[in-house]
Amino acid sequence: MNEELEIDETRVDLGKATSDREVKILSLLAKEASQGTIVEIGSWKGRSTAYLATGTKCAGKGLKVYAIDPHTEGTEEIFRENIKKLGFDDIVIPLVMKSEETIKQWHQPISLLFIDGAHDYENVRKDFVLWEPYVITGGVIAFHDKFAEGPCRVIKRYILKSSSFSKVGVVEGILFATKNEEINFAEKLTKLKLLLLSYIAISLAFLTRHKRLRKIQRVLGKMGMWLSEKEPKHTDV
Repeated sequence: MNEELEIDETRVDLGKATSDREVKILSLLAKEASQGTIVEIGSWKGRSTAYLATGTKCAGKGLKVYAIDPHTEGTEEIFRENIKKLGFDDIVIPLVMKSEETIKQWHQPISLLFIDGAHDYENVRKDFVLWEPYVITGGVIAFHDKFAEGPCRVIKRYILKSSSFSKVGVVEGILFATKNEEINFAEKLTKLKLLLLSYIAISLAFLTRHKRLRKIQRVLGKMGMWLSEKEPKHTDV
């Protein structure tokens, strides 16, 4: 099954926590996941979840999407309703709890891990440290809001400075990387450039929360996309 599945968002309220380009890359990453499971930390109303489900359903490999979110904002009911209306309740498994509670009973390998929970440094770091060991060799870890202070610091420390990740790609606010692939010189150079951008972004986050700096961060994001050049060549993301 290789055809693309369309999601009719006029039928459901999925919100806009992720952009159209971001959910498209999530769908493609899910489509390329080959074994194990897909895990999402932070689901809100289910937009990213739905597109992850679309990707794996297109691939026809039977991977389940585990959606971890305590839904403290009262979004559990609308999340479940959205997933059911869209016909993904057969492959999406909601886990209504915090990620540190879920990990206590987790034992499955992960092909794709999408970290989009609380965005402060300690929580992003905790999500990464707890769940990364379950990501298989050749699996992918993706972060949302890559230039927000928390995700940015974790990406800098654990992805860009690490030799355990390669094939770093950027699509708008999402950065993704492949675990334990051999890194060539070009990829090392890309990681170095992205690392420099991350230092600039973190400095801006510490200096002020002024709205004008969000424009600068968007520019940094576009620079990151240009530097990574890791968007799939076979699609119009």
